[in-house]
Amino acid sequence: MRKLVFVLILLMLISIPVNADREAITDYKAHKVAEQYINLCEYEKARMAHDWLIKNVKYGFTDNCYTAYGALVEGEAVCQGYALAYREILLHLGIPCNVYIGIAGDGLHAWNLITVNGIGCFVDVTWDDKDDGKVYYDWFMLTVIRDHYAIATLY
Repeated sequence: MRKLVFVLILLMLISIPVNADREAITDYKAHKVAEQYINLCEYEKARMAHDWLIKNVKYGFTDNCYTAYGALVEGEAVCQGYALAYREILLHLGIPCNVYIGIAGDGLHAWNLITVNGIGCFVDVTWDDKDDGKVYYDWFMLTVIRDHYAIATLY
């Protein structure tokens, strides 16, 4: 079962076309978001990037929903788009960030592992975004993440 899921994930990632213009626009948008928080401590940078995504991205399926472009530019993404966008913003803030793909809840899911002040912590921005206008921290800066089973790391 895990091999099948892994193959499906790889096929999904391979099928996403790379567009240089979109990559440049995504990088620019991530930079513009990050520059607001550049003078904060690492923890606050990670929290503010998390909060920005929750306030500016709606969970939904579009042509670019699996990409950072979908989240940062179009404002709509699924878990992979949230996780990739979070990574883009944090890299501009100098915070190491990986994207994990695996199983959570009843299906495939993506989330992040970040390093803040030398400590690795999990962040699931998607599950903290309940699309009700509030910011939640149930899945922010966890040293152990429950109900998430990694299959692959994208970065």
